Amino acid sequence: MHGAGFAIDAIKTLRNNRSLLKGKGAGPYKNFDTAYITDSIISRKAPVYRKASTQYLASLRAQLAVDNKRRTTKKRMLLVATVAAISLAFYFLLF
Repeated sequence: MHGAGFAIDAIKTLRNNRSLLKGKGAGPYKNFDTAYITDSIISRKAPVYRKASTQYLASLRAQLAVDNKRRTTKKRMLLVATVAAISLAFYFLLF
């Protein structure tokens, strides 16, 4: 009987999830937030956003620009190295 272990794992996960939904103290993890769960639908609390200062936003933009430049440089170097390796492999295979 193939897949019996997977079925047992699925059943255990389902039981754990049910125990989480019973209440704050009923689940084995004891830290599941059940405040947003209702009987018929799941509705989530609206996220709360804080106002950011202009200095923080400027520093964040600068940091993101540096990170993006570094990431694109690494990607380009990897692309060049891959193309060079493939062309060398074809060269050695043909000659």
